[in-house]
Amino acid sequence: MDVLLTRKRQTMLLAVLVLSLFAVIFTRWGGDGSVAIGEAHRLFLGQKMYVDFHSIHMPLTSSLLALLFKLFGPNTWVVEALASLIYVAIIVLAFWLARQLLKSSRLAFLSIIVLFVVSSMPSVNHNWLAVLLALVVVVLLNLARRSVHQRDYLVASGLFLGFLALTTLWQFSAVALGLFLYFVAYKRNLKQLLTIFLVSAVIVSLFLLKLKLTGSFSAFFDNAIMFPLSGYQEANAQFPASVLFYSVGIFYAWYLFKIRENIRSLPKDEFLIAAVGLGYWLFSFLNPSQGHLALGFVFTAPVFIKSASRYFPRKLADVSFLSPIVIVTIIFLAGIFTAGVQTFKVMSIPKGLIKTPSGSALVTTTQAAETTLLKDNMGLFQGKKVLVVPWAPELAFFLDLYPAGRYVYMGPEHYSKAIQQEVISDIKNNKDVRVVYVASLTPIFPYTPRQVEGFLDTHCEQLLAFWEQPYDLALRFDGVWGNCR
Repeated sequence: MDVLLTRKRQTMLLAVLVLSLFAVIFTRWGGDGSVAIGEAHRLFLGQKMYVDFHSIHMPLTSSLLALLFKLFGPNTWVVEALASLIYVAIIVLAFWLARQLLKSSRLAFLSIIVLFVVSSMPSVNHNWLAVLLALVVVVLLNLARRSVHQRDYLVASGLFLGFLALTTLWQFSAVALGLFLYFVAYKRNLKQLLTIFLVSAVIVSLFLLKLKLTGSFSAFFDNAIMFPLSGYQEANAQFPASVLFYSVGIFYAWYLFKIRENIRSLPKDEFLIAAVGLGYWLFSFLNPSQGHLALGFVFTAPVFIKSASRYFPRKLADVSFLSPIVIVTIIFLAGIFTAGVQTFKVMSIPKGLIKTPSGSALVTTTQAAETTLLKDNMGLFQGKKVLVVPWAPELAFFLDLYPAGRYVYMGPEHYSKAIQQEVISDIKNNKDVRVVYVASLTPIFPYTPRQVEGFLDTHCEQLLAFWEQPYDLALRFDGVWGNCR
């Protein structure tokens, strides 16, 4: 028995080391991760979130990264370290939660493999930090049921639920709904649920009070609450995301149908995890990107495997005899595969190492080419600020330049005529600005902000082109623009 326990511990340690290596090597510098970097860079430089720059995000991720920049400097290794810590913590907690439910370390590893296959590369962004906080909330509630210090665990879970609200509102709503379903289904003491919600409400209230005292409340409300409700467009509901979304929906419909009559006879930890996973599915329906549902697989995967074990016990028993080396190899290969599966478009983009004033980073060759071109032409930015549109929010951080303009990036939600006019006004009002226009990495390319392009074409001079012979006409605007009139 001691030998088996030691082997299990060795397997877990080896898997965590592999996952750590994966997280360090394959940190994602694009997408939401680059937005968090751009926002944190501005906070580090003294700009006020929501007031000096527009953001649809809650502040915790960017504020945490900005704090680390102040402590250790604005370096790429700081970003990679935080991304790695978050990602490895997610894997460890997800494994522990799955192990409690499945009573098998190897089936728990199988749920981690499922998570790897459907999720994207680790990055410092609000969604990954929110997944970690959601896991902490569920783990604490799981521990509360078994502890004599139950109230302490409930207060702690409420504390982390409040931090989750300050990270992403949609994941907070998903977890809150899951907790509500859990407590109601089991007719548990609703005072416990009230304790959790009251503690989280205190955290959120303190944040809102800070905004009120600093005069940022109305800007926060307009940016992070009203804008997503009124101006957000569907950004990346690609075919794989839709298939994933409807497949999970079918699974939960089947699952609820099967347990409808004996829900209270289920293990309580199973329904708690399932209810939170269901919350993720429901709120991803309201999310602009259904692909974000993949984040909820930290809860969905172990419930799926638990359900499958009821109907295919012999086949899953065979899985439990996989050797530790095979399991770790599968996890590593699944992770490498996932590094290119964010979308079909990104799958075809190779990666390359670049060196910038802020440090080295493994980025797409498109990002590497643009950053290298800019680094080799830094004379263009002498005494100038940089305004990046529509998509490369990490460039100012990479090149150690001062970011100008109200918008950290322009996603499809920012392509209205009014917002494009704001961007044009920012260019007109900043005479000492260089505009870096990057359309090639826009999530919905070749759909680009045409008004901004028209202004650059008629009122500005292209000082540097990123493409000698662009494969798409829209890319002819990619480059550095200045001397606007």
